[in-house]
Amino acid sequence: AVVSTQSGHYGREGRVAQLQAELALQKSANEEMQKNVDEMAGFVVMLDEEVEGMQATILHLQQQLKSTQEKLKSANDKLEKKAEEKQSKKEKSTDCDSALIPLL
Repeated sequence: AVVSTQSGHYGREGRVAQLQAELALQKSANEEMQKNVDEMAGFVVMLDEEVEGMQATILHLQQQLKSTQEKLKSANDKLEKKAEEKQSKKEKSTDCDSALIPLL
């Protein structure tokens, strides 16, 4: 009976040692996962800041594009108006020239 009790005692000690080893491994794995989570959180914060910067750049470029498009439209409108005026003067000049020819 004494031998049986001792072997039971050693069996429990072995099981306790095994559980302690498993617990230590699990604790180490948990610490590693927490470290990875912390690194990922830092990475996400960095990406968020970069995205904000890119959004600001995009907004600025959109505003510049709109301004440039407005200037281009204005310049095209002026060119069209000048071309129409030039064409109109040319037509009037041609009308006057044809009116003068019979007088010669």
